[in-house]
Amino acid sequence: MLLLVSQFHPFYTGRYVIGSLPAMTLLAAAGLARLPYRTWIAPLVAMAVIVEPLHVAQRRPENWWDDLRGAAAIVKREARPGDAILFLTADRRSIAEAYPEAFRGLRDIALRRTPAEAGNFGGAEFDPAEIGRRVARASTTRVWLLEGPWRTPSLVPQDRAKVDALQRGFRQAGVWRVRGVTLSLFQR
Repeated sequence: MLLLVSQFHPFYTGRYVIGSLPAMTLLAAAGLARLPYRTWIAPLVAMAVIVEPLHVAQRRPENWWDDLRGAAAIVKREARPGDAILFLTADRRSIAEAYPEAFRGLRDIALRRTPAEAGNFGGAEFDPAEIGRRVARASTTRVWLLEGPWRTPSLVPQDRAKVDALQRGFRQAGVWRVRGVTLSLFQR
């Protein structure tokens, strides 16, 4: 059902489903162990021949729904020390965790606690009013907005505060897109 629905609206990312393959293999092995020896050899070989190439192909970067390395390369090339950055949604902050060198020198002005401190991928952000104040008072003239492939109409309050503050005090100066990631540069 998820595979069918995900053709129209993504509910999961295929590369994460790969983590379930060992469990599926154990379940299949438990079922095959109950069959006579000769009965399960052919299905086992067929599964190996069919599943393994799919598994390998799914793990190739060109098959991922997002290009984190490409987004990090844009930030590294275009950002200036002292620029600020906002992540829409907070879990997109994982790009900065994966490629810290590219984001070095940028100030994450919505971040209250790092992902490591918060024990999650997005960290803990300030409340919406404080995010609005921090964006308005930012000492920089440039703020980056890094977002996923789609901006949902009903943003969480922190994300709505980020977008509202940028629209009030800044103008969009540039947009870069890579697979699954949009980077926008706003200038005061």
